[in-house]
Amino acid sequence: MDNIPLLGINVWVAAKYFAIVGYLVYLVFALVVVKQTAMMVGTLEVPIGRFIKYLSYAHLLFAIGVLALAFMVL
Repeated sequence: MDNIPLLGINVWVAAKYFAIVGYLVYLVFALVVVKQTAMMVGTLEVPIGRFIKYLSYAHLLFAIGVLALAFMVL
């Protein structure tokens, strides 16, 4: 009942792959945020720049953790 009739593809397996691809896209986004933040901190000298840089690295670590959790759970 979970298979697509003409293709024979399991719907839940397809959903799993789509979720993992979505988390990979999120990881790429987090990498871009780190790169853009590093460029911004290098260009602008603001007192809060170091905090923003650390926050972007924390976001990257969170994205890696979510991807690892998705691989374990899905």
